[in-house]
Amino acid sequence: MPEAAPVIAAAYEQSLLYGEHTWGGSIGWLGGKFGFGEDFQKERAAGRFQRIEGSWDEHTAYIKQARDLIQPALAANLKALAAAVQGEGTRVVVFNPLPWKRGGLVTVEAPVTAALQSDSGEAAPAVAAGGKLTFFAAEVPALGYRTYQPVKANFTPSPLRAEARSATMESPFFKATLDAARGTVRSLTDKRTGRELVDASAAQGFGAFLYERFDHAQVWDYIRAYLKNPSWTVDFDKPGLPPADQAPYRAATAQNFKLHFEQTPVSVTAIMEAPAGNGVPNAVTTRLILYRDEPFADLEITLHDKPFDSWPEAGWLCLPFKVTEPQFRLGRLGNIVDPAKDIIAGANRHLFGINTGVAIFDAQSTGVGFCPLDNPLVSLDTPGCWKFSKDFVPRKSVAYVNLFNNQWNTNFRLWNSGTWTSRVRLWAFARYDAEAALITPSLEARNGLLAAEASGVSGKLPTSQRGLELSRQGVALTAFGPNPDGHGTLLRLWELAGQSGNATVKLPPELQAATAQPVDLRGRPSGAAIPIQSDTFAVPLKGFAPASFELQGGTK
Repeated sequence: MPEAAPVIAAAYEQSLLYGEHTWGGSIGWLGGKFGFGEDFQKERAAGRFQRIEGSWDEHTAYIKQARDLIQPALAANLKALAAAVQGEGTRVVVFNPLPWKRGGLVTVEAPVTAALQSDSGEAAPAVAAGGKLTFFAAEVPALGYRTYQPVKANFTPSPLRAEARSATMESPFFKATLDAARGTVRSLTDKRTGRELVDASAAQGFGAFLYERFDHAQVWDYIRAYLKNPSWTVDFDKPGLPPADQAPYRAATAQNFKLHFEQTPVSVTAIMEAPAGNGVPNAVTTRLILYRDEPFADLEITLHDKPFDSWPEAGWLCLPFKVTEPQFRLGRLGNIVDPAKDIIAGANRHLFGINTGVAIFDAQSTGVGFCPLDNPLVSLDTPGCWKFSKDFVPRKSVAYVNLFNNQWNTNFRLWNSGTWTSRVRLWAFARYDAEAALITPSLEARNGLLAAEASGVSGKLPTSQRGLELSRQGVALTAFGPNPDGHGTLLRLWELAGQSGNATVKLPPELQAATAQPVDLRGRPSGAAIPIQSDTFAVPLKGFAPASFELQGGTK
């Protein structure tokens, strides 16, 4: 297969450069001041902001370059895998990037219009559109693959339903009712339990786009509440902003939607579209997708041609859930946080960066989970831009996914524009468990199955094969390859659910490792070597902690 290590290293560097936020131009480049409304538009048309906007574009180019490095390398390796697998004629090989067996929806570029049959003889309905094929692949081996080939097959009538007159849609797992005019989800029922997941009485409907424009008083209330050092005022102030009595705060949700449905053998989608207007500066498209074989729903919102604007502003995707006396758990970097008791004194309580997902549940531990796939900033109870409190605790079971803001003046874009889509995956659970209700669904949402098509001469690899397999879910596999710090193969696991205990690692048979030497994050030995027998060894995992091993021994 194509050598990927140099490409990955280059992409890491670009990602790190993007994460270093001080590369972008700040308000100081503009003499600490710019206009608003018509004045801003005139200044921009005259070219005053070309240099600072160019710095933001240069900064954004780092992450675009990381994408442009990784995507072709990934596609080439998947294509090489598909070509190397046994099978005459056209075949689709599905790869699972997680270390446990699972199924999932797959989209692949393939000149196939028929159903697909797995190497074990199971047929799956498929949807062909625009040169791509979408289907459900079942039980793909851990960090491994299985093969599908075109076949003619008949299937039972689809369990998916959509009815325009009643604005309803249905899958084996959910039934939804849409509010066609507001572009929101009026009801989302878990058919397995009959439980309603949406609070229809909320001020903003479920899936609504909320646009906020802040006033001078709010900006300065935030500055006075948040800042200890007066010299930092420049980082948050919007100099020249008219007083609040001339330009007051306003909030608006998109209105006048038009609803239509799209139905395929694998999914049913409600598509709701609204023009700009009624205080919202851009057109909006909202999609709710239910699946034939998946126990979750996907909610997508697209903002079309949002204009440049220097006013302090924010946009949100609103998610009012029906959960009484809610408790919250936030999958953040390195831990799962309860915002009612885990936020240290003086820290932000209104905006949270989400690394995996969010769970909201009641006193009986029954609740809902969601994973924001594209926009990681989430507020609870109330939208959180230009807010700071030392004692705020969320009480309402409402989440807001931040789609954009221009709160900071330092090295970040002072105005946002363009067209983009934000996706959120939703699921229900009967009992909160950190691994099963939060971490594993989020990891599976963020690490979808991958696939490639090949045709022609048969390869030599078996049609299905596992890679590394863990006995536990809720654990991220963050490294498995040549050791950059020494010899052998580096294996690094990261427990994300806070559940300490032993796990069994089952290595690929081709990796003839004899021992697993524990090492720290610098690659230094940190304990006695663990013998590997029959490609298997046991490891103690600590909650929220990494566990690294140098696998020693030869490969075939």
